[in-house]
Amino acid sequence: MRSLLFIVLTGCGTGLTELGTDTTDTAVQVGDVVIDDVSPYWGPVAGGTLVTITGVGFTEVESVEVGGLDLDFFREDAEHIIVTSPPGIVEGPVEVVVTTGSGIGIDPEGFWYSDSGPPDRGNDIDDPDTDSDGQVTATGMTGGLIELAMLQVACPSCFNQSNGLQVSGAAAFHAPSPTSWTQWIPPSGSCAINPNRGGPTTARVDVGEWVYLESGSASIPMRRTSGQGGLYYDAAGLGESDYLRNASFDVNVPDGGAGGGFRIDGGMVSSQGFDSVSPQEMLYVNPEAAFAAPVSQQGQVFSWSPSGGIGTFMVQLDVYASDGSVLLGSVVCYGPDNGSMVVPGGMLSGFPSYGLVAIGMYRYKVSETVIPSNGATLQAISQFGVMGTGTLVPF
Repeated sequence: MRSLLFIVLTGCGTGLTELGTDTTDTAVQVGDVVIDDVSPYWGPVAGGTLVTITGVGFTEVESVEVGGLDLDFFREDAEHIIVTSPPGIVEGPVEVVVTTGSGIGIDPEGFWYSDSGPPDRGNDIDDPDTDSDGQVTATGMTGGLIELAMLQVACPSCFNQSNGLQVSGAAAFHAPSPTSWTQWIPPSGSCAINPNRGGPTTARVDVGEWVYLESGSASIPMRRTSGQGGLYYDAAGLGESDYLRNASFDVNVPDGGAGGGFRIDGGMVSSQGFDSVSPQEMLYVNPEAAFAAPVSQQGQVFSWSPSGGIGTFMVQLDVYASDGSVLLGSVVCYGPDNGSMVVPGGMLSGFPSYGLVAIGMYRYKVSETVIPSNGATLQAISQFGVMGTGTLVPF
């Protein structure tokens, strides 16, 4: 399984994207606090978008509000805060407010709710704006995807796999698109049956022969190749030691093609692993004992440890006929990394009882940064998952 092609085409994946507002909008500074940037600047009315607020003076943060709602937040450092957008009421812009012990930063139209794609904010993708420091301003378009994933498979032979541990890395760059690579994922706290997976279909861009993920002295090289969807970058021969957990990776594109080389510091943050998952029977490795985990059609609880952090979590159930011959459908549930998730009975009742189930539990982190050459957003997804087996039961 390849990553870029594992997450987008066959398996898991948050609906994020963009940045900017009307050019007449001006952030407000009170004291030593100012909001410079909100990225992505928009998301669905249902909420659930992972948003990075960039600015000055984010020390001793007391509260963060989006649309007047006080949110849980994660302060990365004195310039970056991460929140998850709350559900909105109607489509349109809302105020973003950061309150600290030394002042208040306000962006009057910092976040926009939209269910029909990114609002037009007048940015020119071919000649992106720059801020007062000469940095490229995000345009609100998506320009690439880079992924790093580790998957532990409990019963490799059950999935026609020869290896119980798969580590993959991949990247793709493309012409700017209003489509997000992660928009197919259900809103946080919800589930979907057979979600329509997919990503941008704009032309792929050649950024040279190599792309690197770098963390300290560790480096993961991804080489230019061609495959489904066109040109992409693939990391070959990765092992468990290549997946550094809870690590910050820089994205290094030394050539950069026509746009020139660039480097994005902290472009990806990797997920942590698991101490335990439940139901524990899904981890049985002997094929004769596989599919022992009961998955109740009346609703099934999945749990894991440790939990917490700024990442999110996904449970994916692929239901097969009782003889394993036909894939009948998939259920994907998405939400916070809080230690448990319920797949409601309404999601499972339409499948026949005693079907075989491939159970995937995935820790998921999405980072978004700006590609310097064009102002488009580079989405970076790190994933740590376990895959096991179960049986759909009516009780």
